[in-house]
Amino acid sequence: MSRIQSYCKDDEKVSIDIVEKRQDDLIVQLQKLNEKVTQLSEKLGIDSAALLQQPVGVVDVAISCPVSQSPAVLVALYRYISQLVPTSYHCFKHSSATGSCSSYCFEGGTSTVVSNPQLRITLIWKSESHCPKVNMMMSPHDQLPIEGIGNIARYICRAFCPELYEDLGSEVASAIDSWLDRFYHVFLVGNAKERNSVLKNFNAGIGSNAWVVGDQFSLADVVSYCAICQGASKLKLGSNIQRWLNSCSTHFVLTSLPGCNPPLLVD
Repeated sequence: MSRIQSYCKDDEKVSIDIVEKRQDDLIVQLQKLNEKVTQLSEKLGIDSAALLQQPVGVVDVAISCPVSQSPAVLVALYRYISQLVPTSYHCFKHSSATGSCSSYCFEGGTSTVVSNPQLRITLIWKSESHCPKVNMMMSPHDQLPIEGIGNIARYICRAFCPELYEDLGSEVASAIDSWLDRFYHVFLVGNAKERNSVLKNFNAGIGSNAWVVGDQFSLADVVSYCAICQGASKLKLGSNIQRWLNSCSTHFVLTSLPGCNPPLLVD
């Protein structure tokens, strides 16, 4: 019996030694990893200490964007949300993206510093081969991305400014969805005939409304305005669209957006 106990004690000692050795190895690896993170933070100009001290409850939104894609919709939503909650943004250029960093600025710079932000938006510019579509990682653990500006805009509005979308009621929200789909899946990718068809229906749909879905400014105005500014060059615009464009161009959310030049009326 005593011999069995002795063997057990020897086994326990060996097990403890193995655990302690693994623990020491992990500590060394963590120290090396910390050094690499510090070096990378200094290289990118990121205050890693500030990131570790961020308040509980802060929401991080990381979006990858191909260099050919205008960030106008994201900038507009950032402007709106920052009026509601403290919001910061950071822009980074992936190694696959070419050109100067100034070409990939989000809103007048590569970052903005806000005390105790509740929302942090990170925009990562990549080449088309590394990022064919704009995408946002919904769940890093499950690797579930949200693809497309329209879908990302819907998610951001649901989470941070539902008054531009779902709070307007199911019928209005459905109308917003319809215009988002038409502009992103037909207007921006279709031929001249298809784009003109969308604009004709859009002009009739606005009618005498102040905004796209009535008297309330909404996500439909943000997306439609950005799409028309990017894809309506040399196309015929109705008088209702021109009146609406003039209203949009003076709204603080849509004024001087990157890559958005309101087209002139073509009779």
